[in-house]
Amino acid sequence: MSTRQSKILLLLFLCASLLIAQGSELAYQLAVIDNGYVPRNDSSVIVFERLLKKLDSFFTENKQEIADKTVKAQEILKKNGIKVKLKDMMTGLQGVYPYKVENQKYQDILVYYLTFRIEDFQSHSEAISSLKAIIRAIIR
Repeated sequence: MSTRQSKILLLLFLCASLLIAQGSELAYQLAVIDNGYVPRNDSSVIVFERLLKKLDSFFTENKQEIADKTVKAQEILKKNGIKVKLKDMMTGLQGVYPYKVENQKYQDILVYYLTFRIEDFQSHSEAISSLKAIIRAIIR
């Protein structure tokens, strides 16, 4: 292997490591918001990493946008006297579609979720069930 090839491989490795670290950092930030201080190797960080990956694969938004919108939704709910963990919200929302639907926006699902929680006074599980029912009716 030439010196040039070695440098290219090293650069690719460093770029991949940076992307992985950024993803882990985002999951870590969500874990801290949800639980207070947690060690970086806490199981909740792994849970958030998996949730972000799954949501990123289902919706048009990237992981950062999904995280930002979820935190904003939690803030809106809190202002309305409703407490919900980020993990619970993301877990519920990642399960509303039985399969990937092209060009589906996470924000659209969040708006419906917020409406069910705030306007219709539904619990978390009721809001997720309502979302699932609507989506099943639409995609039939």
